[in-house]
Amino acid sequence: MNEYLSKNRWNDPFFVDPKLYDTKLTPGGERQACAKRTSCANLWLTTPPQLLVCSPLRRALQTAELAFATVPAPLPRLVTSLCRERLYHSSDVGRSPRIVSEEFPMYSGFGDLPEVWWHAPGDPPDPLAHDPEPEDVFLDRCRQFVGWLAARPEKNIAVVTHWGVIEALTQREFANCEIGTYRLADLIVRRPRELVPPG
Repeated sequence: MNEYLSKNRWNDPFFVDPKLYDTKLTPGGERQACAKRTSCANLWLTTPPQLLVCSPLRRALQTAELAFATVPAPLPRLVTSLCRERLYHSSDVGRSPRIVSEEFPMYSGFGDLPEVWWHAPGDPPDPLAHDPEPEDVFLDRCRQFVGWLAARPEKNIAVVTHWGVIEALTQREFANCEIGTYRLADLIVRRPRELVPPG
């Protein structure tokens, strides 16, 4: 989707969402993730993560597996939909937990996800709709994620998440595959405002 958005501005009056659901990494994205292996291995040597937490969106799971491929010991892996991307486009629509768990069996937590774990408006909800997730709903979910992290027994947790979530928690815009280290107390959900999505 990033490649599509680099040529098709999301705020153009003639923008057409390409309906690329739960996108996977491009070869360029795979190279970016693989380039972080040394950094992730060094984190393991200095402050070893006790848990790897990941968004259930495929591109995040692929990034996590490529970036953490060379850590020297088994690392428990867990998914939570609390750190999924804010839904802007079709690429932020997920897939059934059953399907994703078959692709990424090394992760626990899929059994705790509802069948539609992403923002799906309507009554009944339309799982393929991609109306933007409202700001208040998104920020409340980010607060829940911080509370969820605080309740975990682990002291050092690696999180693989998305641009919108990182910006909401840190008030900075990360580049693709950028790594940052934060104390839990430093994660403060920003004030509401209408956010301009990347691309």
